[in-house]
Parts: sequence; structure tokens; C-alpha cells
Amino acid sequence: MQLKSIQCFLTLIVFAMKPTISSLNGKKLRKCLTNKKFITGAVGLTLLILSIALHLSFRPLLKTLIQSKMNLHESSEFFRFWVNPSVPTEVGIYFFHILNPYDVQNGGKTIKVKEMGKYMFKQHYERQVIGFSDNLETVTFYERRYYVFDDELTTGSLDDNITVVNAPFAALGSIVPKVIDGLPIPPIFSSLPYRAVNSFLDSHQQTLFINTTVRDLLFGYKLDILDTAEGFANTLSRFGVSDFMPKEFFPNNSFGVLNGRNGTLDGPFEVYTGLSDTEDMFGYFKSWKSQTKLDYWKADSCNQINGTDGTIWPPFVDKTKRLYFYVPDVCRSLYVTFQEEAIHKGIKTYIYSAPDDVMAGKDTNPENECFCMNDNNDYHCRLDGVYDMSQCQHDIPIIVSLPHFIGGDRRITDRIEGLKPDPKLHRPVIHVEPTLGAVIHGDSKLQMSIRVPKNDYIRGFENLADDLYVPLFWGYKKLGISDDFASELKSRLFTPIIVVKYIIIMGMITGFSMLFIALLLAFLCQTQVLSISLIDDEFSRVPTGDYSSSDGTTTDTIDTHKLCSNRSSYQELELLMKTSPETII
Repeated sequence: MQLKSIQCFLTLIVFAMKPTISSLNGKKLRKCLTNKKFITGAVGLTLLILSIALHLSFRPLLKTLIQSKMNLHESSEFFRFWVNPSVPTEVGIYFFHILNPYDVQNGGKTIKVKEMGKYMFKQHYERQVIGFSDNLETVTFYERRYYVFDDELTTGSLDDNITVVNAPFAALGSIVPKVIDGLPIPPIFSSLPYRAVNSFLDSHQQTLFINTTVRDLLFGYKLDILDTAEGFANTLSRFGVSDFMPKEFFPNNSFGVLNGRNGTLDGPFEVYTGLSDTEDMFGYFKSWKSQTKLDYWKADSCNQINGTDGTIWPPFVDKTKRLYFYVPDVCRSLYVTFQEEAIHKGIKTYIYSAPDDVMAGKDTNPENECFCMNDNNDYHCRLDGVYDMSQCQHDIPIIVSLPHFIGGDRRITDRIEGLKPDPKLHRPVIHVEPTLGAVIHGDSKLQMSIRVPKNDYIRGFENLADDLYVPLFWGYKKLGISDDFASELKSRLFTPIIVVKYIIIMGMITGFSMLFIALLLAFLCQTQVLSISLIDDEFSRVPTGDYSSSDGTTTDTIDTHKLCSNRSSYQELELLMKTSPETII
């Protein structure tokens, strides 16, 4: 009974507060709907829209900014660096010393080799600009390279003795049969030219392998056989046979890896400047020696002068695509593919490398079928890891591959003892900064070998077990930027880019947060109004009765008897007492 009386008393108090709560309903609603929430939402939405718009326009704006700097206009900062690079290129050369030359020349099936070197050079190069096209679309120039021997970084000496394949002699094994087949002589006399060639070789005491010094092998050694061959060439020219011994491969009748290359002009080259709507072709070759395509190979896809010089590409590199570069020395365009992302000198880069299929045989990579000119001897065209460039070297059988025949066919590598292929040491690696398209660090590597054919009619070739792939040397070219330039690049370009991206992200987060808070408050506001309305509904359900005052007026009063006798009313009142307007609001 006592608890029931207390509940009835509390009911009287709450009912007396009914006008106050109704007044509170309107006050809280007005407070909930103040301008602050609308301002918060409007500011958040505006900030979010601006951040998204800046995010969408940032890349095009950045691309426009970079393209205004990365071009080959005479007034651009990059042009001055491109014409005369301040940092020299590091060039290293390793030779393959033949340990068993006599055995190989007399039918031995295995070539034993030992790597010698490295022999180091600093390569300086400059570009001599001829002129620009009328619309500044292209620039034409010559390139001159200088090699300076670096004795301190060299392992060994220029006076080291070495035994290597005798390239001029080996070349005769491929050139002579084609020359003789083209002579207008009856078949009955076809053996006579071979007899003359053998007498010629005997008189000069030439052999398939030669012992010389690294100095002569690098800078050139003069051979009397070339002087005599020049006399043969003059005679054969009367029969319509030309280029018997090409002078550009043997300048001054000498042979050497760098012979005729030091300080010699190369070109002319014509490349796109990145101006006049050529931004996406920036750095790409348009022509080489006034040719827009080559004429060595069987199809246009192989004759394309496709790509850059391998030091720059158009900005914003797409890592899903190949990067092509044209190499005049090997008469074709090559390509590298994306491997992984990395950090070099504090700069984010894409690592690219040469895949095995770039020099795979035509069965493995049909794209290379048009490089195969040996229609009558498809065996060489099916070998993986080697590229025969004799077609553009006057039939001199020069073979290009990766160092130590990485990815090479086992029919080649199984016959060479002493190869130590190591992808970490011998596979080319290029670090490309994707925003600029510039090479931050490059380490290109190639190997030159000589294919020596077996020939039963030429002395020195008749005893060979089979055609041989004899490695001559492999080299690398390493270029990059200095630490000071890397720091300058980060402070002037990459750090501001990171800051702007951070501001965009923070703008998106802040704008979204403000908009979310405004929407949340609006939702709570509606919930608050609904809750107070429910309280009013509870009051309307409290039982009341009529009370007549002394002046004759009638007012609503609580019918305490009905309230206190109704158990459900107690429960509703108890719920009502637990629901405070302040708590709900």
C-alpha cells in the first residue's frame, strides 16, 4: 500500500509538469534546428566536393606542368642537361678467355672459357643539335661519345694477354661461301675460289683463335689479312661483288671493340621534342640516318625504329606496358617489362628488366620470326636467348645475347664450360621514375659472340665438330643521377606532390566528417522530437476527471482512483518516469 501511494504521488507531480514538458518540446526543437548544423553540413559538403574535384584534376594539371618542363625546347632546363650531361656514364667490359683453342679448332665439342676483367671506362657524350622542325615537333642532332679508361676501377691491366676468337678470320667462314655462290662461274670450277682462299689464309698464317693483349682487343689491332682482303675486294668488285670486307666494321683494316668509336659522330638522329602535341611521343625516335624505318628484316614490325634512347620516356609511365628503346648498334628496337616497385635514393621507381622472350627463338616468341633470315637453316632461328644480327653487319655472324647466355638455349650453353649466369649480375635493370618518365638509375647489359660455321672447304673450319657460338665479350653501361640532383629533385618536385596529395586526402576526410556529423545531428534532432511527442502521448493516456471550482468553471484533474487502481497505468508511469526529456535530448 505504501509503494502504491508513492506512485500515485509521483503521478501527480509528473502530470503537473505537463505544460512544462510541452514547452520544452518546442524549445528543444528550435535549439536543434539552429543554423550551426546547416553551416557545418554546407562547409563539409563544399570541402568534400572541392577535394574530389582537385583529386580528379590533379593528374592532368601535374601532367601539364611536367610536360612544360620535360621537353626539348632550347629554353627548357631539361634541354641543357640533355645536350651535355654532367654525369659520365660508367662502362665496364669483360672478355672471355679461351682456354682450349687448339682442341676446339681440331674437333673438340666443348669450349672452355674464363671471364677476364672488368676493364672500366668513363663515357662522356654530347649532342650536336642541327636544328628543329618548323613546328618544333622534332629536333635533329648528332651524337659524339668519348671513352676514357679508368685504371683505378679496372681489375687487371690493358697489357693482359688473352686468347679470343679471331673475329676477322671467323667472319670469312660466313662471308666467303656467300661471295663464291654469287660468282658467275660454271659449277665445274666452283672449287677454284676455295683453293684461292685457302692459299690466301695459309700465306697469312691465320687461325680461328688469336692471342693478343686487352689493349689491342679494345682499341684495335691491325691485321695484314685485312689489307690483302681489301685487294681481293677490289678484284671481286669487277664481278659485281661488293662489301667483301666491310670497312665500317673493320675501320683502318683493324679490329677492336672500341675501334672507330671513340669521338666519332653518330647519326643524325631525329626525336620528338614533346612540343606541338607530341607529349605522348616525347623522346621517341622519328628517324635515324634519315630513315623512318629499317630495311634489314622481313617485316615492318621488325624494321620499326621504335622507342627512345633508353634514358627517357614520356611522363606518367604505365607499368602494364612495355618500354621500347632503339639500339643502332644492334639494328633493332628492344624492350623491357615492369618487374616491381622500389625506392632508389629516396625516390619511388619502377624496376624494368629484359624478359627472356625479347631474344627468344621464333617458336617461343613468334614476334621474332621476322628477324630470322636463314630460311634454309631454321635451326639457328629456333634457338632461344640469341639474336643473329649478321643481316645488318654484311653477313659477319655477330650474335647478341644477355651476358653468359642468360635464358639461352641449352644446345649452346651445354657446349661452353665456364659460364656462370647470374640474374642479379647479368640481367639488365632500369629504375624509371614513373611521373617524369626518366631513368633514375640504369644498368644495361649485352654480350657479343661470334657464330663460327663448320665448312668443309675452308681451311681452319673443316675440323670443327659443328657450328660454334663463341662468346667474345660482354659489357654494361651504368648511368644515373647524383645524390645532390636526387635531393634537388625530391625537394622541387616530389615533396610538393606528396604535400598536395596529403592536403587532398585530408580535405576529403575533413569534408566527409563534417557532412557526416551534420547529418547525424539532424537525425538525432528528429529522434528527439519524436521522443518528446511520445511523452505527450503518455500524458494523454493518464486518467482524468472533472473538477468544478468555486466560480463554476470546470478543469481536468487526475482521477487518482482510476490511476492508482489501474496496474497498467503504474507500469506506464514507471516507464514515463525513467524517460527524462533531458536524457532523450
